[in-house]
Amino acid sequence: MYADVPASLTTSTIRGRLARFRAVDTRTESFALAPSRWRVVAPAAESFAVRALLVAYGFLLHAPLLWLLVYLALVALPAVIGLIGVIAGLIAPLPRVTAEGVHIRSSGFATTLTRLPWSEITRVWVTYFGRRRYFAVLAARREKPYFAPIPVGREAAEEALRVFSGGAVTPADGPPTWSSGWDPDTSRRAAFPRFRYGRARPFPVAVTILSLLVAIVVFPGIMGAQQPWNQPWFPGVTAATSVPDPCTVLSPATRQQLAVRGDGSRVGSRHDAICTFADLNGALGLRYRLATAWFGSSTAKASGIAGDVLAVTGTRPVPGLGDEARISASDGDAHLVIRKANVVVEIRYQGANAGDGAIQAGHEAVDAIVVS
Repeated sequence: MYADVPASLTTSTIRGRLARFRAVDTRTESFALAPSRWRVVAPAAESFAVRALLVAYGFLLHAPLLWLLVYLALVALPAVIGLIGVIAGLIAPLPRVTAEGVHIRSSGFATTLTRLPWSEITRVWVTYFGRRRYFAVLAARREKPYFAPIPVGREAAEEALRVFSGGAVTPADGPPTWSSGWDPDTSRRAAFPRFRYGRARPFPVAVTILSLLVAIVVFPGIMGAQQPWNQPWFPGVTAATSVPDPCTVLSPATRQQLAVRGDGSRVGSRHDAICTFADLNGALGLRYRLATAWFGSSTAKASGIAGDVLAVTGTRPVPGLGDEARISASDGDAHLVIRKANVVVEIRYQGANAGDGAIQAGHEAVDAIVVS
């Protein structure tokens, strides 16, 4: 351990040696290791903000509710822990160096400072958490070091340690070293790594921009949502983000007229749903397909899906129904395909006057689609 601070260390000496840094608080005769509380909590605040933005982006993309709930469950605990750390950092005083020792937070959740006398400090070195630089302070009777941010400049902070300790503490090049897995202080193998050491990892602007673009493009695919350029809020885009329930879009009057009573039987998923109605006098199948595109336009993809089906069903157009519609019909059987924005509607109807009945059902099916 280091010796006590020499008695010859006076206030005027401290001020003189640190005058060029202009960082000594003359009221408390201390050197603050951070210019503001916000700089102390910046890493935790950034982590919390990133998680919050990803969740908000998921809502903006109209991601499936189940996915959002799963994601929220995964990030809820880290986000809450991060928020508690931010609040604690704003409440706690700034870490500082004085003639008595280093005043430092014992953990990221501490709201008070712990004083480490110079005589108990065994080693100090600079370490990094990502791009953030910290002092690691190892003291007697504690296996793990304390960490204090040094955003005011490494040269000024290191000089403050030397001056206030009277030369007893000088930052080392790195943490203590010994044979791998062996701790000489306790004469046993360490159960976990005690120290952190590293180097600055600055992110070039190009890497930051590339990471942002990857997140914008890849994140919707992970969530099962459409890309930003296919969203209704994107300039110039008219699109749907979901399809209606095919079993509820037809009015009771229409089902009675088409002789397909009952609630119908639904199968499918969020993007592709089918409902089948059957009765002694008729049968009707209604299908919604929501086109989503990884690259390109979802509306163009829906047009391609509709075109593939239309090539089989026939070439008779149905004006005024959706953005495009065609039907193939006989007296007792009809197959109608409609596209509205990025949604394809397919109706198969068997019954009397099948063509008119399919078109009547098609109008109600299209009216139920919500686009913006």
